[in-house]
Amino acid sequence: MVIWFVVLIPTLDPRLFLDSLKRPACLLPVAFFALAIVGTLWADGPWNARLYGISPVTKLLAIPFLLHHFERSQRGVWVFVAFFGVLYAVDGGVLGRRFRPQSHVEA
Repeated sequence: MVIWFVVLIPTLDPRLFLDSLKRPACLLPVAFFALAIVGTLWADGPWNARLYGISPVTKLLAIPFLLHHFERSQRGVWVFVAFFGVLYAVDGGVLGRRFRPQSHVEA
């Protein structure tokens, strides 16, 4: 992920990126990260435990960059369709196994 950020940062147009941050889809992950930071200041644990709690939330900060990158990309629609196709296939596989009638064989 760090390599992707290093490659992406020089290609960003700062004005367009800051404009995209004004949308709720990009602003919400930043707000959740800020809430996690405030939560660490509120906690009573040691600092290493507090910072360990922030690490999962830092992944949310990639969402604005991903949205900005794929809205400028020519293949953004492909990625969108592929994401939902995989999501549908995985969900269908899980639900198909869960609700499939089981044959009861008596020995």
